[in-house]
Amino acid sequence: MFDLLLLGIAEIFQIRILLIILVGVVVGILAGLIPGFTVAMAIVLTLL
Repeated sequence: MFDLLLLGIAEIFQIRILLIILVGVVVGILAGLIPGFTVAMAIVLTLL
């Protein structure tokens, strides 16, 4: 039972996944700093 939990935790803490999370956080913070900038606009611009 715990082997699957440990496997999942190991997958989350891969450097590629952590970098993707970090980029998402930075983009979210920057989008939140711009007045009038909605979440929908931030998602569209991030995906371009």
